[in-house]
Amino acid sequence: MNDPLTPVGPHPLDQATANNLCATINVAEALRLVAIVPGPAGDAIIAYFILLLDVTEYELARYAHCGIALHSQTDCTVAPSVADRYQNSGLGSLCFQHLIELARRLGRQRVLLLGGTQASNHRAIHFYAKHGFRTIGSFEEPEGVFNQDMLLELQAGGEQASISASNGQ
Repeated sequence: MNDPLTPVGPHPLDQATANNLCATINVAEALRLVAIVPGPAGDAIIAYFILLLDVTEYELARYAHCGIALHSQTDCTVAPSVADRYQNSGLGSLCFQHLIELARRLGRQRVLLLGGTQASNHRAIHFYAKHGFRTIGSFEEPEGVFNQDMLLELQAGGEQASISASNGQ
């Protein structure tokens, strides 16, 4: 695998991929949250969330095309993945809330999705919208695969800009 975080989709949830991701990500520039459950054949990775305390050139260019200037000192990028059988269980929301709080504590003001999310992935788009992300633009990468860029604006005091504290999110 050349690029540990490709913009086309999540990686397999297995130990070899987790080891590779952890080995290739600069620990000073990223936080990694991995959810593991014990099983009869050993521990199983059921989710990961990687928070990059930076933005890539790829994201800088796409967002600039939409008229949004990103800033490495205040913006960050998230790469989440939850195993299909654990989706809609609350696991992703629980992990995501912790990760967003960490981003806020580290002085980040906005969170964007690494490589966006595929426009056909309605479940993911709903999840991100539920957590306050808004769609910024769309792009095609690779050819024939349509994606959406989504951005979450954080506010001090523990809430997302587009979510009120009273709605239970």
